[in-house]
Amino acid sequence: ARNLGPAYRVTLRSRTGEAVTQPFDVGLAASIGRQANDESAFAVTRVDGLAAGQTLTVEIRLPANALNLGQNADGQPVPFGFLTAVADANQELPEADRTNDFMTLRRSGIVMVVQK
Repeated sequence: ARNLGPAYRVTLRSRTGEAVTQPFDVGLAASIGRQANDESAFAVTRVDGLAAGQTLTVEIRLPANALNLGQNADGQPVPFGFLTAVADANQELPEADRTNDFMTLRRSGIVMVVQK
């Protein structure tokens, strides 16, 4: 009923000597293949900014459909195979190079952290 899927911690690090004073979105895309598409599960959180050289960790929870993006031959649900994290997901910040704004990982390669 609450549409809660798995939660992930995303770590951002400012590599510049300047602060980012404008808020921006950090997003996750969970997909079957390496590239996200219309059937992928998406989640976004807003960050207020980032100080020069700062490392910031945010928690983002995917919707429940991330665990059921398809079906296998037996009719069983197939969860996402890849997770892409994107800093400045809506490209609100002026940047000369966006190649370090995202990272895609296989779900099997993501370290699990259990909270008590």
